[in-house]
Amino acid sequence: MKKKLESVEIEGVAMKCEHTFYPEADLVAFGNYLLSEERAKTIESEENKNKVHDCDLRNWEEHNN
Repeated sequence: MKKKLESVEIEGVAMKCEHTFYPEADLVAFGNYLLSEERAKTIESEENKNKVHDCDLRNWEEHNN
């Protein structure tokens, strides 16, 4: 994982943006996590089992670091 911080200006408003870049191996590992029993156990709503959420990425990052 590689993070990049940059300053941008949109319509006269200065903002800082952080971009995160993942190597292919990390993307594959995240995809496997999405399909795992470990993830399935953490989801309470049956409807949410077929959706990816920002918390999935955070949980995967915590598990892999």
